[in-house]
Amino acid sequence: MRVRGLCLLLISFLLAGGLVCEPAPTPTPAPTVTPAPTSTPTPLPTPTPRPPVTLHWNLGWEPDSIDPAYAYSADETDVARQLFVGLTAYDPQTSEPVPDLATHWDIGDGGQVYTFHLRSDVQWVYYHPDMRRSVTLGPVTAHDVVYSLRRAVDPKTENYNAYVLYLIQNAEAINTTPITGTYDIKTLGVTALDDYTVRFTLERAAAYLPAILALPVPRGIVELHGAQWSALGHLVTNGPYVLTEWEHDKHLILEKNPLYYDADAVQIERVECVTVDEDAALTLYGAGTLDTIVLASTRDDAWVFPDPEFDARTRAYDRERHVQPASCVFYYVFDTTCPPFDNVHVRRAFSFAIDRQALANKLGDGRLPIDTFSPPTFPGWSGVAQSNSLFDPQRARTELALAGYPDGKGFPDVRFLVGAPTCFGPDETERRRAQILQEMWQEYLGVTVSLREVGGLWLGSWPPAESQVWHRGWCAEYLDVASILDLVNKDLSSLIKSYRAKSHKVVPIKSRASIISRQASGENGNASW
Repeated sequence: MRVRGLCLLLISFLLAGGLVCEPAPTPTPAPTVTPAPTSTPTPLPTPTPRPPVTLHWNLGWEPDSIDPAYAYSADETDVARQLFVGLTAYDPQTSEPVPDLATHWDIGDGGQVYTFHLRSDVQWVYYHPDMRRSVTLGPVTAHDVVYSLRRAVDPKTENYNAYVLYLIQNAEAINTTPITGTYDIKTLGVTALDDYTVRFTLERAAAYLPAILALPVPRGIVELHGAQWSALGHLVTNGPYVLTEWEHDKHLILEKNPLYYDADAVQIERVECVTVDEDAALTLYGAGTLDTIVLASTRDDAWVFPDPEFDARTRAYDRERHVQPASCVFYYVFDTTCPPFDNVHVRRAFSFAIDRQALANKLGDGRLPIDTFSPPTFPGWSGVAQSNSLFDPQRARTELALAGYPDGKGFPDVRFLVGAPTCFGPDETERRRAQILQEMWQEYLGVTVSLREVGGLWLGSWPPAESQVWHRGWCAEYLDVASILDLVNKDLSSLIKSYRAKSHKVVPIKSRASIISRQASGENGNASW
């Protein structure tokens, strides 16, 4: 409050002129002035802090690791990409790789040499969980990039995704060397030309290199803490968020990194992640506790939603649903190492006898028939997005006759594995899919196919030796068709023998995602997440 005061201005006047002899007038006393009353100023109210713009997100699975060298599943890579900056990022509209840590890159030697020029303002940041503040530990440099790529392909790291980097010179030779073997990690085709320039030399020209590069990690921290370097309290990152809390098997919290080079563009300030199954997630979403949930398939997919009650619950949110096709392909594999599928005419006959459109219609699981091995979800893909051109019953019968089995006469019984997309055994949709094909091959070829059910088998694993036909699927690990086509660039016969001879890590694969979401609490705007 302003205190008002009274200001008196006394002015004396001297009158010029003759002297007047008369008594001096009696002076008039000055008026008494009473000071204005004073009061204690009233303090202004303290403004209530604005709550952070928060996204409540369900990861679904507890991340096994957020170390970029080991992040494999969607939940792990989703978190890792919020904590670490890569040389490139994906444009959200076109899915094309765009600059991130790198400002730009040059291509030379017919596409076999890439030179990336890096930003100088990306910092390694350590979040102190006790002090609840972030501090910088220095800039990210080309030397960090070189170290991270060498670590990713080093056989001692046992990086499951190292094969993605095999197009880099000597990466495959190094990675496939036994851990106890001899190799020179410095021969990997990645070189720091200076602190902010890194050069890649490839085994072959590959336009998709910018889409696959690993996320840099801090060498000093990794070597100091070993396998625990990515634990809360040790973790050092460089991305738009820092990890501030992680209660395993319950939740983790990411908060905006104030030292991120593009922090002004990050409008979601806090991400609260839980790890619950789809049923619990749908309940939390209905209660307003989650802003977004991801379901593994469309509403009518009985493979994912066999429970009518759960299916009915999802229908309540139809207006909030966004269905997004995934970059996945599902197919059937023949064992070509023994009869009858060692004969190319038999394989062609079985393929031409599949009515893919009818199969998709009967299953009603949202998958589309295509006549290419790669799905129409990659940047630059050209072709017919939905096609059933390979279905040709007459040609199927002709091919079978060329193999020596006219009208299916004399064709041996075929063992068709009915595996499972989960480890709990075959479900009704998996059985139905196999039965539909069994009926098609009987109708169009006149052959008998026996179904053999096997539980405890992931969709991405190889079947027992006595199987001749089985179902498989693959989802792209980076947004380029090479991620799918590399499947057919390998010797499948050798792969089958290898998988049957020893145990391999296998993972579940999802076909497509149905995303139900509300606006994250707070302001609108673009966000890094």
